[in-house]
Amino acid sequence: MKATDGEISQEFKFQVKKSAESKVAYSFGDRKYTLFNDEILNKNLKEYGFEYKKIENAKDAFDHYFEFNGNRFVLVVDDENNAKWLMIDEKKNVIDEVFIVSDKDKNVTVLVNEMLNEEDDRTYGGNRYEKLEVSLAKDFTDFGFDFVFNNEVYGWINDDNSLFTHAVLKTNNRRLVYLDHDGKSEVAYVAFDRNFDSPYLYGLIGFGGLMMVGFISSLVVIRKRNKQINHLLNRRSTIEVQEVQ
Repeated sequence: MKATDGEISQEFKFQVKKSAESKVAYSFGDRKYTLFNDEILNKNLKEYGFEYKKIENAKDAFDHYFEFNGNRFVLVVDDENNAKWLMIDEKKNVIDEVFIVSDKDKNVTVLVNEMLNEEDDRTYGGNRYEKLEVSLAKDFTDFGFDFVFNNEVYGWINDDNSLFTHAVLKTNNRRLVYLDHDGKSEVAYVAFDRNFDSPYLYGLIGFGGLMMVGFISSLVVIRKRNKQINHLLNRRSTIEVQEVQ
């Protein structure tokens, strides 16, 4: 690059170094991804508590993962620049896609799409469990490569500025969390709407019905036995009176 100021001219040379590409492959859904390697990314994430871990004796010299709260994460990208953060196990099997958010103090929350049972139709304030948009932490998504990240996670709307969703805590411990629009989160204890169509409730009613039937049956048996005992006692009394006479 050449800069000119009047008669003074000065030339600068910049060398742009491209990060070494990794050939480590991961599969998620029906797509193939490649492990993304970038030295600047490695340094930036250290500020959030993500520790870069190189896999020793790996076939690929750039094979690595990031460790945070006892969990392992990798950043992967496909040939169309679709990128994802994936959580993996110690054998490099993919556990889930995760969504990383942060508040202004760089406190990180790792969100995950926890799928509910088909029968689970819990609502909160009339809101169902659905896909909601969240603001992902820029240091985990914006690297100047125009990567495209999915930012929709399943959860319940709480109000205009917050929602309830699931997060990965230490060692893949998943909990329901409260998350606001500023990226702040905390473990949530939610009183969901009462739903009388719930199969679980029907199960309780059914179980209660069986208990009631059992209780009534027990009463019938007890009464029947009492009648038998009274009959025997009356018969014995009659025999004793006859013997005395």
